[in-house]
Amino acid sequence: MHLKYLCVLFDFFLTDSCCDHVTEKESHDGGSVSFSCPYESENQNNLKYFCRGTQPSTCLQQALVTSDNEHNGQFTLTDDKEIRKFTVNISSLTQKDSGSYLCGVHRNSGFDVFSAIKLEVKGFLQTGKILLGQMLIGCHKVKHCKSFIVLFIHSLHATKVQQ
Repeated sequence: MHLKYLCVLFDFFLTDSCCDHVTEKESHDGGSVSFSCPYESENQNNLKYFCRGTQPSTCLQQALVTSDNEHNGQFTLTDDKEIRKFTVNISSLTQKDSGSYLCGVHRNSGFDVFSAIKLEVKGFLQTGKILLGQMLIGCHKVKHCKSFIVLFIHSLHATKVQQ
């Protein structure tokens, strides 16, 4: 068993957090992101689940999606038992989806097994710089490109003011 995926609740320390390692992912508004959650062969037929937060003790009760309920709104869970990894996809991301998540595998005896994830969803204004850079590269020979870029910058500013 890989202990790096095992999170244990230490009641005598009054802690309820997880895990030794956190996988960090980044995406943008309107995009999607996938998380891979590995598990051991002895857990192949056990319930898999995905929740928001860092508290293993409430994760199963607050699961956003499970291997029994593989699709829930923007969340989808697929389990590849051959490679012992389940994948959670979150679509139609917004900045409100930023935060901490846990992948959990229910065990019939002992503690459930968890891996931790931190997601950052960047807004349009944060990704606008990348779009502007791509336009500059693609526009260097176009006669009216300067006007187009000025309009693009103006629309970015208007979006910023509305927020």
